[in-house]
Amino acid sequence: MSGYLTCSNCGKENELNATFCADCGWRLAAGPSSYGQQPPYGQPAGVSYHQAPPRPDSDYSYVNYGYKNPYDPVEDAYIVTNIPYYKEKFAKMRMADDKVTWNWPAFLFSPFWFIYRKMYAWGFAILAADIFLNIVGGSLIMAILCGIFGNYFYMKRVHGYAELNRRLQSEGERQAHSQKYGGTNSAAVVLIIIGYIIVTSLLTWFVLLPLTWNILSDWLPELGPFWISNSWPW
Repeated sequence: MSGYLTCSNCGKENELNATFCADCGWRLAAGPSSYGQQPPYGQPAGVSYHQAPPRPDSDYSYVNYGYKNPYDPVEDAYIVTNIPYYKEKFAKMRMADDKVTWNWPAFLFSPFWFIYRKMYAWGFAILAADIFLNIVGGSLIMAILCGIFGNYFYMKRVHGYAELNRRLQSEGERQAHSQKYGGTNSAAVVLIIIGYIIVTSLLTWFVLLPLTWNILSDWLPELGPFWISNSWPW
């Protein structure tokens, strides 16, 4: 079609001034070329590595060599909410080949942020660890780690689902996949918070308070009649 650049990877027609394909992120032939530049480590000289085949297993650490646009438009269907924030964070990590950023919601609401973003395995694992760490006093360390690496774990998840999306045959399948695995889940967060309150209340009532009662009964026998027995009275 006249006036457009056709992507050699997916066939989408792009504007003439486009550097990357708006659909798959492939570097277009008319964009800035990598010819004459120093090839990436391990790549032979003289190879047009700016048109290297896509690598579905990659974590985008190769974007500095011109393989792909760090902004992947397919990921938008899985992020859904707060897209500009996460696209900026993802691009910075990919361009710097780094895993460290900062995410305040992941720090403040560690397990619930993961569940909200549909990272259920991470969310339940952190929730279980958080219940234990609340007892021994180490929950702050867990929260800090979640704040530092939360965006990285989320980027890996979104990228993996975006790559699976590209392998689906029909538009209907792709939409169904993104609706199932993308976006957020507020209802799950509400249910988990209710369950968390119930579990922690039961642990407090039947474990922590009886333990405290027994310890005080042993340490403070001089209180006399106040300590009726060494067992939890309720």
